[in-house]
Amino acid sequence: MRKKFDFFDCSNPSDWDNELLEYGCPHVYQSSAFAEQYPDLTGSSKYHPRYLYISDSGVVIGQCLIGVSKRKTVQWLYGPVVKDSHLDCYDSIVMQMMGDLQKQGILGVDFASTQVFYDKKIYSENPKSYSYIGETCFVDLERNIEDIFKSFDRSVRKNIRKCKDAGVTVEITNDISIVPLYLEMLSNFRKRFGFQLPPFHPDASSMTLFSRENTSMDIALARADGLPVAAMGYVTFGKLVTEIAAAESEDYRRLKLPANDFIKVKAIETYKSRGIKYYDITGGMKFTKDPKEQGINKFKRKFGKQLAEFQCINQKYIQANSLAHNVHVGILKARRRFNKYTNVRSGILKARRMFNKFLNVR
Repeated sequence: MRKKFDFFDCSNPSDWDNELLEYGCPHVYQSSAFAEQYPDLTGSSKYHPRYLYISDSGVVIGQCLIGVSKRKTVQWLYGPVVKDSHLDCYDSIVMQMMGDLQKQGILGVDFASTQVFYDKKIYSENPKSYSYIGETCFVDLERNIEDIFKSFDRSVRKNIRKCKDAGVTVEITNDISIVPLYLEMLSNFRKRFGFQLPPFHPDASSMTLFSRENTSMDIALARADGLPVAAMGYVTFGKLVTEIAAAESEDYRRLKLPANDFIKVKAIETYKSRGIKYYDITGGMKFTKDPKEQGINKFKRKFGKQLAEFQCINQKYIQANSLAHNVHVGILKARRRFNKYTNVRSGILKARRMFNKFLNVR
């Protein structure tokens, strides 16, 4: 007989983070600081946070920070987080949680990802219940520093020597005065690839918000010949540090110094010395045919072969046969058709530019 769990909300619980950290290494995306920033991060969708507790026979065994939109859809990231004693019921907890949300009138899950387990393997009993498998690359900072460096790809060790010989320096700080320089680098870097600023990145408000017990936000800035060349955002929660929002300056390409690799190495040294347990290089889809994603995954694995899986739910409907549901499904289908059309058109334009370039060369 399947064990039954209960779910209940608590509005803005004062001890959410301390309770959450009793479960090991939960992700910062489950923290109270992230919850307070939720509405600002989700743009026009405007997800508002809800603090969900999970209990077994009246005893709390897990928590999950979820975002609820006006469209009556939800999202959550790297949750629910549960006690080790209930990991064998993890799939059941996720599915029962979705069932409980359905009873509350929630139409569907826009996106969700399950907890990342850095220190153990958790196998899904019902993989078909999820949309796809995600995977993150991480570094166990409790290992000896020499062993950590030995696990790096040969190219990383070569890049470290190159940066040291060139006198590259890395400063890791939570000083807000560095924010304008970082944001200028981040904006120009992303603009070069046609991207807007990522929703979650260090700025004055977020660095202030995450400056609390159990959480912090830093900026790592690499300089060469006194010039800023690369930067990375970092956010810590308990014993976990996670990368966010990498940036490069125009001098990065001119000087051709692998400063991003050097930032990672210096950050690993710094956060290890601060007692952090895991360094999360962040993840993506495990099985992907996208060349860009494959390249990103390959780059991250240069820093070690420690990998942790998580399950993802993407656009799953849990409330069928309602007018609101049918409208929502229609909007999503139209959006997918538009994106497909845009991708095809983009491919045609790219091929045309390459052909014109070939003609010019001839």
